[in-house]
Amino acid sequence: MTTFVLTLAIMLLAALGLAAGVLMGRKAPKGSCGGLGAMGLECHAGCEKPCPRREAQIRAQQNTTPPAP
Repeated sequence: MTTFVLTLAIMLLAALGLAAGVLMGRKAPKGSCGGLGAMGLECHAGCEKPCPRREAQIRAQQNTTPPAP
């Protein structure tokens, strides 16, 4: 039970720290560029503006795709 309470306290302190940083004007925490694409899954939602790394991957796939016969 002590481990649970200690873990809970640490997680709450971390959440409070993130919230305090956002309230003091810092940028909100956000995810990395990878997301589902890093797992090999494609975005079927049709992202309007993919990140630079994803744009490079799309261009590379378009350049290496053999022409249709």
